[in-house]
Amino acid sequence: MSDKASVTTIKFNDIDTKENLSALAHQYQGEWDGKTLHIDHEQFKLDIHCFSYMRMVSIDLCEASVYQPVTFVQAPESEEDFIYIRLGFSGTIVNAPLPDEFHSNGIFIYNSSQHFEVDFPAGVNDRWIVIKFPKRLYYEFFEREETKLKQILDDTEPWFHYLPLNAEIEEYIKIIFQNGVSPHGRKIAPFSKALDTISAITEQLEAEEPGNIQKRIHPTDLRIIISIKDQILGSLDNLPKLDDLSEEHGMSVSKIHRLFKHVFKMPVLKFYNQQKVELLRQKIQHTDDSLTNIAADLGFSHVAHMSRVFKKHYGYAPSALRRA
Repeated sequence: MSDKASVTTIKFNDIDTKENLSALAHQYQGEWDGKTLHIDHEQFKLDIHCFSYMRMVSIDLCEASVYQPVTFVQAPESEEDFIYIRLGFSGTIVNAPLPDEFHSNGIFIYNSSQHFEVDFPAGVNDRWIVIKFPKRLYYEFFEREETKLKQILDDTEPWFHYLPLNAEIEEYIKIIFQNGVSPHGRKIAPFSKALDTISAITEQLEAEEPGNIQKRIHPTDLRIIISIKDQILGSLDNLPKLDDLSEEHGMSVSKIHRLFKHVFKMPVLKFYNQQKVELLRQKIQHTDDSLTNIAADLGFSHVAHMSRVFKKHYGYAPSALRRA
């Protein structure tokens, strides 16, 4: 892991977002107008567009380019229990970013008691969204429904829950960014698509095994496992080498296996294969690159092998996406 002495640490107290961002603008000689933060520092560039609805729901659209290692510390503090849905989270899943695409992977849901850190290595360009609302608001919206998400929210202790980013939610994220960042975008779109996202997450949770809900983990272990996840996503053309990851992070292979499955609800190899086929879908759907080149970039032996893997996962051939 990076030498902490050489890493810039940025602390987010997300409960009072505007006060927090104003302080960051002052600290790093940035600009803050009450709605948009812009920092262009020698160590990183950060843009955050903030939207607030009914004084209860906030949606932050975040973009960062990291020139030197940066650690983002999530340390929310509040007397009232807030719920966070962070879409994208950290790291990139492609070495050369694809245009007009949401590059990060993963949905993290957590409450305002959960503290953790996220390491961004130098050279990362990332986008993510944070949807924040008081827990009581979810109960008001879904008061008559007994959902698994409501079961998770009932816990007042620190908790988080991970879900993979699927195509439906990916489309909502694109609409949120397109409308939120553009001066001509519909400013109600982030709110409406945030509600769609929460509904889609609720449905996704209902399809999970009962034992998969509600995960707790020490913040230090969480940080290491997230770093390992990002390293895996950053090199999907090669199988992860757990011995190397174990040595780098000072964690035994058996503990990596156990905690990784605890966080992501599947073994490392299964996660790698799932994310690889998801990246395959994104490259086919969002680029004009040939199937032959995509297969080579992702380490498949040939196009036919890639097509078999894709069809087994999605139920149709990859060429169907090009005809759509």
